[in-house]
Amino acid sequence: MAGKPVGFIPRTPCGFVVLVPVRDHIELLFRLGCYGSSSIDPKITPTFLRKSHVDSQVEGNEWAEPLKLTACEAFYLLENDVMELSWINDKSHLSKEVCWNVFFSWYNNKYISFAVLFAAYSCLKKQNWIVKQGAALGSHFALYKDDPNKCHSTYSVLVTTKDKPARWLTISRLSRVANQAAKELLLVRVDLIGTETEVACPANVTAVIIRRFTLN
Repeated sequence: MAGKPVGFIPRTPCGFVVLVPVRDHIELLFRLGCYGSSSIDPKITPTFLRKSHVDSQVEGNEWAEPLKLTACEAFYLLENDVMELSWINDKSHLSKEVCWNVFFSWYNNKYISFAVLFAAYSCLKKQNWIVKQGAALGSHFALYKDDPNKCHSTYSVLVTTKDKPARWLTISRLSRVANQAAKELLLVRVDLIGTETEVACPANVTAVIIRRFTLN
């Protein structure tokens, strides 16, 4: 299929994910090292997209279970001109400014803002890590050296800021979880340069490895 992959943003934050329903697009993103979550089983037709304008776009192609991208994954692909983003049931592509504001609103009630998480995500991607959600480890991200389907993650990542530092008990807990899973905890601090509402706000990002931590 010609053209860039297209991700669809739900009108309401359904699980806070961006959906990529077209199999060819999913496979292209896989080749680019963006794995998101969910399978690419061609037998599954996503019911939320049936009888929508997307049907005509993918007619004659195999259906796939939608690939689910986090806001950080989706915006990183958009910023690097790899993917377009649209509302579900809307053919028009959204600007970076609109997408940034949408994703920023998703994290309004979170301890760490989208701007901070994206700065950390972007920095880690530029270091050639494959970055996935770290929910299974209780952290923000999990870092892989290669295809997550072929290897285990190396680091569990906790993102912090000057105003929202990691609590020692949190570091102790996550370090123990990481060690039990044969990983190490990576503490990433983000200092934004500018305002959080600025699209892809630049930041200074530093990291330290917590190899083993015991609270005395």
